Amino acid sequence: MGKIQEAASTLPPDDWMAAPQVPIAIHHTFAPGMYIRTATIPADTAVVGKQHTQNFAFFLIKGEVTLVTSHGAARVQAPYQAGFPAGAILAGWTHTEAVCCTVHVTDETDLEKLEAELVLPFTPATHFMAPDRLQ
Repeated sequence: MGKIQEAASTLPPDDWMAAPQVPIAIHHTFAPGMYIRTATIPADTAVVGKQHTQNFAFFLIKGEVTLVTSHGAARVQAPYQAGFPAGAILAGWTHTEAVCCTVHVTDETDLEKLEAELVLPFTPATHFMAPDRLQ
């Protein structure tokens, strides 16, 4: 069993958000027709992203991460890039401090409106507890 699954197995399904949360520095950048979200994630951190409503690009700018998708797990090092379809959820484990970036096609610049436009509400059933939905 991997580190992510071990951590997951210690929590009841409805208590995901009650788990200790690691502060993650987020930087928002806007360009014409694009929203760029950059996260700096500490080493040895399990991460479960949100389910996206649109296709998006993912870039690992710095570090080493094991990404978990419906196709399995892959340990990747920066520089790394991949495209993901609408409905995708990324999960992973940071082996080192990691700087990850996602790029979304949108003209919106209001962060609350972006959240509503780009991601579905978090529920364990649509996220980690249903790994067949990971992309």
